[in-house]
Amino acid sequence: MTAGGPADRPPVPALKGLVPVPTYRDQPATVAADLAGVDLSAAPVRVPVLGTGRWTLLLFLSSGCFGCRDMWDALADPVRAGLATDERVVAVTHGPDHEDVVALGRLAPGPTAGAGSGGAGPAEAGPAGAGSGRAGLGRTGSAGGTPAEDSPVVMSEAAWSAYRVQGPPFFVLVDGTADRVVTEGVAWGVGQVADHVRAARAARASQPPSNSGGPGGCGGCGPDSSGSPGSSDGSGVPAG
Repeated sequence: MTAGGPADRPPVPALKGLVPVPTYRDQPATVAADLAGVDLSAAPVRVPVLGTGRWTLLLFLSSGCFGCRDMWDALADPVRAGLATDERVVAVTHGPDHEDVVALGRLAPGPTAGAGSGGAGPAEAGPAGAGSGRAGLGRTGSAGGTPAEDSPVVMSEAAWSAYRVQGPPFFVLVDGTADRVVTEGVAWGVGQVADHVRAARAARASQPPSNSGGPGGCGGCGPDSSGSPGSSDGSGVPAG
């Protein structure tokens, strides 16, 4: 090879598997879906997201993600931490085969975290070594899982796939009155997530009614709905 030829060029970096995160905010293409998985005691659990008539903030977290720690702390009391107002907040992790369940038991919130007013059942015993049972992590049910309004932690590979999450920490806000994802993105911090949630809800409230809502529908969104602060289109996933 002569100087300056292909042999002298630096190798092309491997880009396989890299995707822009998020795809875009304020009018996400992600289709909302209910959550199905297991709790920390491996009991089947379902968390309804569609048709709930309320807002749900999903936090995709991991036990080994350093950037997730403030989110885990905020889950103990999302309102006091400034993360949520009246949204239901649910942490979603990978399944037991890809997570450290004992570490999750230490990070997961206690009995009062994430608990709704809808008839919480008795606490399920946590996995061995994960401390005393974590109440509110879901209830044992049929093979499909029992609906758990009070479940703040769900281990579910299917949820990561359904919401197209590439890595933690990531957040998704679902409007349960219209069954659609309103905003999503990398969760850089509690304050940043809270700001996007408030802006998305304010923008949603200002939109005129529409019949185009429902799963995957725009629900009246238009050009004016993209004005939430900091809604940049594309950022890398922080290292776990």
